[in-house]
Amino acid sequence: MLMVLLVILITTVPLIWLLFSVVDYKRGKIAKVKWKGPLKLFLTLALLVLIHAIYLNIRYNIPIFINLHSASIALITVLIIGGVFSLANIITTLKVGRTHYHNPTLMWKFIGVFMLVMLTIIIWFLPAGEKMKYVRDLNFAYEKLNEKDEDIAVILASSESNCLRAESTRPRYTCDSYANVFYVKNNFDQSKEVQLSFRVFNRQEEELEVIESHIMKLEPEEIKLVITDETQELNNSWSQYSFETEETVHYYQYKKRYRDIDSDNKN
Repeated sequence: MLMVLLVILITTVPLIWLLFSVVDYKRGKIAKVKWKGPLKLFLTLALLVLIHAIYLNIRYNIPIFINLHSASIALITVLIIGGVFSLANIITTLKVGRTHYHNPTLMWKFIGVFMLVMLTIIIWFLPAGEKMKYVRDLNFAYEKLNEKDEDIAVILASSESNCLRAESTRPRYTCDSYANVFYVKNNFDQSKEVQLSFRVFNRQEEELEVIESHIMKLEPEEIKLVITDETQELNNSWSQYSFETEETVHYYQYKKRYRDIDSDNKN
């Protein structure tokens, strides 16, 4: 979440710059809004995100762009917010008309720009922060799992607040929901079907949840995200997680079952 928040804060710098310019224009301090500087900075940040995305695509095979499912959610979200602002503008215009404090034409321009910028942030800048977190978790998982000599090894890569995720499966928890990312590795020299059962606990060792994974096919030495019923597999690969809890997971226990693929011999 920290990386996502950092990217969002950096992205808002040109927007804040533009906002100050608009305020100075309204106060008569400048003759016109200075928009070129903020636009150049915004485009520079977008270019840096593109370079970063290309690097991650080459290094980790992470897609450069978000998938159609996530793009649809982003578009619907922006349209709903834009619709609320548009309705407010229409109602205000009908009630007070054009005044010194309310310029309907200017508001329509603001709404259009706001929707475009917000859509750009959601589909371009926000994934950049999520990708950085994904790579951090992935590298941590590879490092720790490669140190383990268990036949089927498991590691908790992260347990972080779901506040900035639009894909939470438990909206009732809002910012009190925590996304838990578990990875599993097959240390056998043959392919296996693996199923895991988890008990997870908070800092006080109080049980938070008991959950089973799906049956996962793992090739020899393969490391894979643990998939459960709460994993939203339609989302971008970098924003997926194993399951959610109401608190951060500090301790966990797991049981494993595995078998050779196309074999009835379970362990």
